[in-house]
Amino acid sequence: MILLIEIKDSLVELKLKEGEKTVDSLGWRDDRSLSEKLLPKIDELLKRNNLQVKDLEEARHKINLDETYSTYRITEATVKTLNYCHVARERRDVL
Repeated sequence: MILLIEIKDSLVELKLKEGEKTVDSLGWRDDRSLSEKLLPKIDELLKRNNLQVKDLEEARHKINLDETYSTYRITEATVKTLNYCHVARERRDVL
């Protein structure tokens, strides 16, 4: 299962994907509180589908903002952390 975080302007959408198929999604309008909402929303989407972070194969993002924006940096850090957890678990370094 892949988690895709898409942000276009102020619209945020989380998608769980299996190949090209979108299994489930959750969206909201960001009111400059992405740092407070992103992880709880990811958790909500995973729970709704009886999944845990460890069930994710990969996390990706698709953003139409410049890398200098906080929204981009928050999303990039989240994706990198989720992907690190996956790699580390496979190597059995952590988790």
